[in-house]
Amino acid sequence: MQLMVISSPVGFKGEAKLINDLFEHGLEIFHLRKPEWGIEECREILTQIDARYHDRVALHQCHELMFDYGINRLHFPEKRRIAIAKQESVLTAFSDLGSDQKKILSTSVHRVEDINSLYGFDYTFFGPLFDSYSKPGYKGVSGDEADQVHVSKKNAKVIALGGIGLNTIARMKRMGFDGAAMLGWVWNDPLKAIDNFKQVKCWVKDHM
Repeated sequence: MQLMVISSPVGFKGEAKLINDLFEHGLEIFHLRKPEWGIEECREILTQIDARYHDRVALHQCHELMFDYGINRLHFPEKRRIAIAKQESVLTAFSDLGSDQKKILSTSVHRVEDINSLYGFDYTFFGPLFDSYSKPGYKGVSGDEADQVHVSKKNAKVIALGGIGLNTIARMKRMGFDGAAMLGWVWNDPLKAIDNFKQVKCWVKDHM
């Protein structure tokens, strides 16, 4: 199972160092998602992330920065994907970016039945699966029974999102997901970010 981490939606002191440390401890993919940031703020943190890890970074915004940092992972939130789809496919819309490097495209869905309508994406986030760590009161769709959600017949790999941590990762084992993305479990307490990530990573390595 592939483990990903999504950035805290807000910046904080020492964030870039923690991101580099996560990569050092085996993080495979990091999603840079900063809804309130502009291009210069995104540029600043990318500059602070070690260049050897840039090919593991996915951009949720400021896609044009891919050229400056050798990034080929682009994420399209659900609303943006739907808006683009009304005019043309995502692949067509971004075929003029000018890079001959293969792009790895991701998106998000919130209903299981929407997964099979996706084309041209390498993977999609699905969630919230469990009750959110980062948004208290934000309920997951799985309820108390893990078998309420099962992913199959996929056009793209499906990454679980929402409430993913050491207390919930075991419940995913029979759900059919290809990976999991952590947010609140890692960033709610930055002092514990590395240890919390390593706990889940070790559990996955030993059990999945």
